[in-house]
Amino acid sequence: MLRLALLIPTLLTGCSGVENDSSDWFDTNAGDPNDLDGDGYRADADDCDDTDPTVHPGAGETYYDGVDNDCDPATIDDDQDADGVSVDVDCNDYDPAVNPDAVDLCDGVDNNCDGSVDEAPGLDGWIDADGDGYGDAAHPVTICDVDPVPVDNDTDCNDAEPAAFPGNPEVCDAIDNDCNGVVDDGATDATPWYADADEDGFGDAAAMVTACSAPPGSVSDGTDCDDGEASVHPDATEADNGVDDDCDAFVDEDFVLPGDLVFTEFTGEPTPDAVTVPDAQWFEVYNASARTVDLSDWYVARAGSAMTAGFYIDPAERVSADPGEYLVFCKTDAYESSSGAAYPLACDYVWGDPDEASTWSGAFHDNTFELQAGDDSVGLYLGGDPSTGVLVDGVAWSEPAWPRADGRSLALEPSLLDSTSNDLETSWCSTPSDAAYTWWASGVEPDYGTPGSANPTCP
Repeated sequence: MLRLALLIPTLLTGCSGVENDSSDWFDTNAGDPNDLDGDGYRADADDCDDTDPTVHPGAGETYYDGVDNDCDPATIDDDQDADGVSVDVDCNDYDPAVNPDAVDLCDGVDNNCDGSVDEAPGLDGWIDADGDGYGDAAHPVTICDVDPVPVDNDTDCNDAEPAAFPGNPEVCDAIDNDCNGVVDDGATDATPWYADADEDGFGDAAAMVTACSAPPGSVSDGTDCDDGEASVHPDATEADNGVDDDCDAFVDEDFVLPGDLVFTEFTGEPTPDAVTVPDAQWFEVYNASARTVDLSDWYVARAGSAMTAGFYIDPAERVSADPGEYLVFCKTDAYESSSGAAYPLACDYVWGDPDEASTWSGAFHDNTFELQAGDDSVGLYLGGDPSTGVLVDGVAWSEPAWPRADGRSLALEPSLLDSTSNDLETSWCSTPSDAAYTWWASGVEPDYGTPGSANPTCP
């Protein structure tokens, strides 16, 4: 029994020694029989040389010493740049792009370790002498040592001019900027030029071209209104000849005087036939002068002394009056073709537009321009509106002083066709209700007046 008791403590003492667990790869306990070099890594784990404390996993690799210092087979001791080529044939083991198997590039480096730099042909290219990114087809290159650096195209038409290459905007510089074979065509800074057929220094706006320099027979000014007549141009002096000599859109304006045109007859809203002809409004103007008067761009105004509403007479309609001629201006011409009266209305100018809304208004037409049968006024201006133009004639009437009867026009006494007499209500009267003066006939009753012809004598 004594021997057994002595053995048990011995066994217990053996069990309490240093644990020997082979699954532990690292043990810092000194004296570990599995870590002979004391580097903390065990031989039965990852230490590839347990006799050298400088060799173990995680150690820094020292290249070219013949030792696998970090115990990593992937780290090759004689291939520091890991390009798969050992240092004994790699001329630069610090650059993986440099080794005997590499392709020599145009980069100033001996890429293939043959002792020569950039000896291999580079990419095919073309000299770009002007540095605009486009090469000269006449100068291809296939070597690396070229200055300037070649480019990959040969589309430059002028490699001595950086402002000339395909797609460059054309400008006026005597250079084919866009390389289309034509110099200065379609230049972005080209100047407009106008044909001057009559050689008066002013060109025709309808005959315009853009170019970098003046084409033969052209000028830079395009304000001539008649390029077939050298005496007609913006610098000419207006003559009394029925021509717009100075191109200001007015004819003989320097010779038209107040009173040359005279208002002679009016009819305004409402009329007895308002249901049939809701816009039955018109006025008449008489040419009391000895010259033909062109009313292009004249201004017609109404609404009291301020004359705040109105329209210009469209020059495209060429409205003019010969000496002794009457002109009729109408709100609408809707009743012209349907009138069966002996004296149907014939409008020389229509200021409204029946096809537009009642609020429609433009420079030459105005549906809101309404002549009132009661108090109203009309003015005829040359050279602008009431703020800038010259009043040739104006009339203002009012009720009950002015004697106008329903269904009849207000007519000026034919012996008083001047701008002074027509300012007086005593010079006006209602057109007689005589069949001879019917200008509109309808199912209700006719309207009376003499638009476009002489008025009857006032009683």
